[in-house]
Amino acid sequence: MGIFVDPATRVPYVLEAERPLPPAPSSDGAVSSEGEARRLEENSRRDKIRTTYLLRPLSVGAFSRRTDQAILPNSSKTAVGTFVYLTLRYGLAGWSGGGAPPFIADADGQPTDDTLSRLPPSVRNELTTAINNISEPSVADVKA
Repeated sequence: MGIFVDPATRVPYVLEAERPLPPAPSSDGAVSSEGEARRLEENSRRDKIRTTYLLRPLSVGAFSRRTDQAILPNSSKTAVGTFVYLTLRYGLAGWSGGGAPPFIADADGQPTDDTLSRLPPSVRNELTTAINNISEPSVADVKA
């Protein structure tokens, strides 16, 4: 089986900082009740803010436009801000939960600038990495 990408796929994604913490065993392998209480409290806090982002792999056209627009003229350098912006425009399909504001898209289904402006830089960067990962799967990502 080859490596293929389905541009119609939508992949849910939760930021690393909002994912539940797993139980952390102590040095003797047991989980302390105090540590477990802290973990449960932190997971409860994360549950309240958790946002699920809906990502789509970049189509060949979107991938090409992003690359063409993000390479600086007469150079081989990438305009990182443009690269992040275009990756989000082409790869972010929605969000829900955590008291998130409405996701507003244009006629092409892409998030508007106002919508993207609501995301802090760290979130934009993490989502860009996630979109790139689903757009360029490795052999390890392919299910036999």
